[in-house]
Amino acid sequence: MFSPASLFFMLVVGGAAVHASPATSCPSERPNHLCCRSLGPFSDNEYVWENICGITGVDANVSTAAGCSPTASCLSGVIAACCQTVVGCAEGGGVDGPIGLDCVEVEN
Repeated sequence: MFSPASLFFMLVVGGAAVHASPATSCPSERPNHLCCRSLGPFSDNEYVWENICGITGVDANVSTAAGCSPTASCLSGVIAACCQTVVGCAEGGGVDGPIGLDCVEVEN
């Protein structure tokens, strides 16, 4: 019926109003706030980013957030991140939600 990633996205978006922490402010150099399932170097999932999503030209060490939702506040257990850039994965059908590039984890 729904993939695990789709269900996670619905929980993050739908549940944010139920049990969310206060909204996080991001610095101007990383203005995009995301609530994500994972945060790690681009190289951790480089094959998918480059060959399925078409995201190329990114340094392997750039901190990348995946499985994200652009909500103002995050549920507990989800990684709150501030990212410089947000891109999508059209070929992947958007299953991973928005993808954040050059991100830092922030207080949730």
